Amino acid sequence: MVQSLHEVPPLSMTSELIKYYAELLIFAFLSALVVSYLLTPLVIRLGFLLGMVDQPDERRVHKLPTPRCGGLGVFLAFFASMALMCCVVSFPQLTEETRAWIRMTLPVASLVVLLGLIDDRWEVKPIVKLLGQIFIGGFAWFTGLHLDRMLGMEIMPVLDMAATTFLFVAAMNAYNLIDGMDGVAGGLGAITGIGLAGLNILQGHESMAAICLALSGACLGFLRYNFHPARIFLGDTGSMLIGYTLMALTLGSNARSAAVVMLVVPLLTMGIPMIDTGLAIWRRSVRRAMYKENSDSVARADKDHLHHRLARKGLTQRKVAVTLYGLQAILFTVGLSWVFMQSYRTAIFTVAFFVGSYVVLRYLASLEMTDSGRWIVDGIRRPGKMQLYSSLMPFMDIAILSLSLVIFSWLLAPDFQTLTLNRIIRETAAPFVGCPLILIWVTRYYRPQWTRARALDVFYIGALASAGIFIGFTISPLPLQHTLKETIVFALVLFSLNLPAMLFIRMFPRLVQDMVHYHERKRVEEASTVLPRVLIYGAGYGYTLISRAESFDDSVRRTPYYLVGLIDDDPYLKGRLVHGHTVLGSLHDLEDLIEREHIDEVMLSTVLRDENLNLLMQVAEQHDLRVRQSLFSHHVLRDVDEIELDLKENPVPAQ
Repeated sequence: MVQSLHEVPPLSMTSELIKYYAELLIFAFLSALVVSYLLTPLVIRLGFLLGMVDQPDERRVHKLPTPRCGGLGVFLAFFASMALMCCVVSFPQLTEETRAWIRMTLPVASLVVLLGLIDDRWEVKPIVKLLGQIFIGGFAWFTGLHLDRMLGMEIMPVLDMAATTFLFVAAMNAYNLIDGMDGVAGGLGAITGIGLAGLNILQGHESMAAICLALSGACLGFLRYNFHPARIFLGDTGSMLIGYTLMALTLGSNARSAAVVMLVVPLLTMGIPMIDTGLAIWRRSVRRAMYKENSDSVARADKDHLHHRLARKGLTQRKVAVTLYGLQAILFTVGLSWVFMQSYRTAIFTVAFFVGSYVVLRYLASLEMTDSGRWIVDGIRRPGKMQLYSSLMPFMDIAILSLSLVIFSWLLAPDFQTLTLNRIIRETAAPFVGCPLILIWVTRYYRPQWTRARALDVFYIGALASAGIFIGFTISPLPLQHTLKETIVFALVLFSLNLPAMLFIRMFPRLVQDMVHYHERKRVEEASTVLPRVLIYGAGYGYTLISRAESFDDSVRRTPYYLVGLIDDDPYLKGRLVHGHTVLGSLHDLEDLIEREHIDEVMLSTVLRDENLNLLMQVAEQHDLRVRQSLFSHHVLRDVDEIELDLKENPVPAQ
């Protein structure tokens, strides 16, 4: 059995050792680079001979038939470099652990290449390829690549095998999905290999760093023929090989703690491919749920990967590849900083989390957010689905209140020995969680349909939740065990943890609904189709009803128009924003607005006085404008007086 790399202490680097290890690292990188550079032209010819050729179609971006077996050249160059290091040159710096890793990895990598070549030649079904990947992941575990060894902890063999297999399958598919444009997957693999080499060098494992650099050299030698315009593609052979090898290198790298590993493994090994894969699964799952008649599998390819989106923004294929390289390098920098700058880990994690979340949700996941919002809004339009959401509200409140106690203990237990989690759960959980639930249930505020709630309902639920939290906190033992000042601090912390979360889960569907309506309006307005330019007269409650009705209505059935802005008779509203649109003036400014904004139509959202209506119609007649009224008005369909009159004239005969 292979000795864990955790047991190998970092070497004290002398000038002689630096020279020896520099020779090893340079030889590993250059030998793989040269062999890959020389072999790839032969692989190109072999691809045409064996029929492993990717034909252009509507989803692919290349224009000419191109061989897709480039991974074979990467595989041969990578293991040729390791064979030269182990058998020909025989570097003494290459440790026995590293040689054992090579012996473990070679047979599994051969299976990966075999599966990839079969798929590149005959395009096997996704389920068959997935089963093959699962078998490869399990076989890698049997050869000795275990997750628990890297974590430095004992895990049940079944769980360890399942987790290790999952990591290998995830890595292979991540690089497989990102390989949709010239130079992307190969370049990301090279950058990731360099980053893992840096991680190993900084921890004193130069021999494993040499293996990482060999992979980077093989990828860079191939990249000469794969960068746009590509003469050969990696294919499933190369993308799965890179994913598998990087995960095997990660499991062979030394980490300092389980917490470091759990963060750094996905960040350093998969990075951008992991984000792209997660977005693809999210996007396809939501679309499958939205369109029940569409039986497409989640594994079905689409043109919404990160590289496709960047290309749609006008970037060339070269710029797309370089952009993704830069993002991957940033992820590596953050990950390595988090590992080695222990004094600043909390700050690095906090900044990286919020900045990363903003970038992903704002720029990378905008399409997935829009689709998810439409799915939620579709459920909002169907009361049965929203009733299910409302019925889960008590359970969500229990989860929020319970989680707040855990966070409360985590924040304050270091300073107060009485605030241990076990003690809080035993003494405080029942009244603290129970009182808000009982109070909200007794007042029947688990019944509102929150997508159609009033502002007063939000105030009431906030007041009820606050009262319940206050009562539960007061009757718990906490106030009796601490001073008044400490009790006030505890109460403020618990209120700040619970009240915003309890209000947020109730307003979340309404928030999503408004966001989707806003983005759909922007999408329609930015479309290339020429739309009628509309000015709405009336910025009061009539316009609010129109805006709310459109957010509930299906965008497919709604007549699209470009909303220029609003006008209103109230002069104090001029320049103000109402539901995201500016009040541009009053009726007296209408003629200037027509000339300046090229208005095609005026929509009335209020009942006008006769003089204003006459003036509006005169302006519309002069400028040939369409005027229509869109508001909720009362039309008497059956009057009581008419019924009584009809009864007097035609009495009902006695029975």
